[in-house]
Amino acid sequence: MGWFGVEFFTDGSWIGLTERLAAAAEAGVPLAAVLTALAGERRSGPSGLR
Repeated sequence: MGWFGVEFFTDGSWIGLTERLAAAAEAGVPLAAVLTALAGERRSGPSGLR
């Protein structure tokens, strides 16, 4: 997001790329959180006890 901010306020030539990367990161973080939670659930079992 920082790189996008710099490009946006300085009229940088890479603004399109940084905008796409920022959007991909916004979509990827919730996906990573869900996958991490599911992996932890499988590791600990259905009752949550090890």
